[in-house]
Amino acid sequence: MRASTYRLASILGSLVFLVLAIVCYTSLVVPAYDQVQNLRGEQTGIQTTIAQDQQAVSVVNNLLGQYQSLSQFRDSISQVLPTADNMDTAGIVYQIQGLAGSRGLTLQSLTLQNLPTQAISSDQLVSPVGSIQISLTLSGPYQNFKAFLGDLETNIRLMDVSSINISGGGSATNSNLVYAMVVKTYYQQ
Repeated sequence: MRASTYRLASILGSLVFLVLAIVCYTSLVVPAYDQVQNLRGEQTGIQTTIAQDQQAVSVVNNLLGQYQSLSQFRDSISQVLPTADNMDTAGIVYQIQGLAGSRGLTLQSLTLQNLPTQAISSDQLVSPVGSIQISLTLSGPYQNFKAFLGDLETNIRLMDVSSINISGGGSATNSNLVYAMVVKTYYQQ
């Protein structure tokens, strides 16, 4: 074989090899590369979705925590201002009797009167508040009575002292005073 034929055959072989390489690249490598790019895109989308879902779960957990604290807040409010269904008049008597007894005061009389509620128009968002008037008579030293008033002020149930009438204490042998009080407590309608 001559050198020119050998050269021509090697050039043609190289061209065939180049064409085969291009055909293999376009038919095998390019589709696989496109598939890899699609899978990377899906992976990025899934990771983004997972991150968004984790953020949504943390927001929901935060809201659940706030709701639980809100229910605790609602329970505290219902102790301060109970509903009409749960006025707990016996609890009112027990609280006043307990506060007076803890301060060394003698509870002489106690009456409860449910006062009429004021009508509220239906377009208001606030429900009406009812009140119970408590008339009580106590006896004991003034310092103890002063501490009793402080206890009423910091009591869990909302109570307002409407009036106080102090009498007695004129004799040297009996330094106890008699306190006639009117106290109001409230409940939600």
